Amino acid sequence: MMVVGEGAVFLLLLILGFKKLQKSIEREVQIAHSQRNFLLSVTHELNTPLATIKLYLQTLVKRDLNKEQSSEILSNSIAETDRLKGLVDNILTSARIEENQMVLHCAKHDLGSLVVDFVNPKLNHELSDRIKLNIEKNVFCEVDPLAIQSILQNLLSNAIKYDPKKSSIEFEVKSMEDWAVLLIKDQGIGVPDGQSLAIFRKFYRVQSEQTRSTKGTGLGLYIVNNLVSLQNGEIQHLPNSPAGSIFEIKFPLVP
Repeated sequence: MMVVGEGAVFLLLLILGFKKLQKSIEREVQIAHSQRNFLLSVTHELNTPLATIKLYLQTLVKRDLNKEQSSEILSNSIAETDRLKGLVDNILTSARIEENQMVLHCAKHDLGSLVVDFVNPKLNHELSDRIKLNIEKNVFCEVDPLAIQSILQNLLSNAIKYDPKKSSIEFEVKSMEDWAVLLIKDQGIGVPDGQSLAIFRKFYRVQSEQTRSTKGTGLGLYIVNNLVSLQNGEIQHLPNSPAGSIFEIKFPLVP
């Protein structure tokens, strides 16, 4: 009986060990698959603005354009350059987060003013009718302005990318109990049930038919989540009604 008992325990431990090893292998395969998809996506995302900028410059060199046409091409080139810079910034920020080398310089700021400073330059002819502001004044918290800018840029980019109908995007700032609250509301395709937590994982992309044709790196919300945490904040995704997403970000309110 003692031998049988010891044998049963040994067999149980062996089975548990195999299951743990299997889960570990499956996790490594999933990570490798995600990294491969990330590299493919990054390659595409880098090539697209580079090819567009090259085409614009070739047009300027080879054609005799009037001032208005030249101005439009230069504006488009600047927009593509900003897009390229944003992608590179996300890759570098992600690397710093992974290596625990992300250093923020937090100080007391009016959260509403930071949002307005970010949004105002974006109110060009394409976004002027889409962006709505609902800003409460004197909502102070200790944050890093550059980190807030990165958070807003990533959330705005997602709101634009995943809204084929080009609906409105609202930025709201308010105080609520002991929190300075920032809400970014869109009316895009939203996030399917059960994926509201997974979207903040590195390389994760929403699994739906509507997102498969949209390119992305899976870094944006991962970066947003980490930058919020590094500033002692909290973030959650909420469904918007009747469609879209609400990202609620809260920072400790300071007097």
